[in-house]
Amino acid sequence: GPHRSKMGNNFLIRDGVKNKPLDVPEIRSQFLNSENRAQKLRNFRTERLSKVLVGDTPFKLITGAVLVVHVVPIQAIHGQVAPDIVQYNGLRRGIPVITTSSGAATHKINLDGAAGARPLSSGATHGYSLIFRNGFIESTWVQTTNNPDGKPAMPSGSFEGFLKNFVEAAMRELKHWNVSSEALVMVSLLRAHGMRLAYSGEFSGGGSGVFDRDVLAFPEFEVLSVAGDYMSQMRPMIDVIWQSAGFEKSPNFDAQGNWTPPRTN
Repeated sequence: GPHRSKMGNNFLIRDGVKNKPLDVPEIRSQFLNSENRAQKLRNFRTERLSKVLVGDTPFKLITGAVLVVHVVPIQAIHGQVAPDIVQYNGLRRGIPVITTSSGAATHKINLDGAAGARPLSSGATHGYSLIFRNGFIESTWVQTTNNPDGKPAMPSGSFEGFLKNFVEAAMRELKHWNVSSEALVMVSLLRAHGMRLAYSGEFSGGGSGVFDRDVLAFPEFEVLSVAGDYMSQMRPMIDVIWQSAGFEKSPNFDAQGNWTPPRTN
């Protein structure tokens, strides 16, 4: 978005990896576009989370807390993306789904776009992905793991690793569509009240934090493929997720900001 330089008090906007100066009409246009973009994102996110909560999803989800990840190309917000949905029919091209490296096991094409899911059991699944016709991507993961005390738990090491792998896979799809490498990542938790974010001996009664509300929509974060490691870029967002469960920050980054996944999940 538009920003002001402290050096010359000029307004600039990023153009690829460079900063471009703006004249007055461009400044007005960019700020209006920024507001429109923010509102469009809020509306999309609110609508999608509402649909997941009421079960209006392409595949039925099993009962449990749900992690929802959205990857939104910046170009898509401005209506400049239209992936070929037909390429995913028959899974001729795999549909990435969070938590699985092999992608969707089953799929369908519908009005929204191309949807793929993990294996179905009694008509329901632990997670699905939906590639919208406008280039937005949604993926879900139902939390079913419990601590010894019977409280639901989201294993922190697994959660961070699954998020990393899914964002990398989604960004590869953007590249396949010849779309800019800039995207917003939005993470949400639904039905999360009382769920623990567990780590370091989590399943033997070790340290855990508890989410204190049902719906958590964490601040969106922009990632750039040209900037390198996605986990380092997403660390502020990941820290907020940990803080929402009562911790100071994720313990899975070293002093240099590199992601150092735990040896046990």
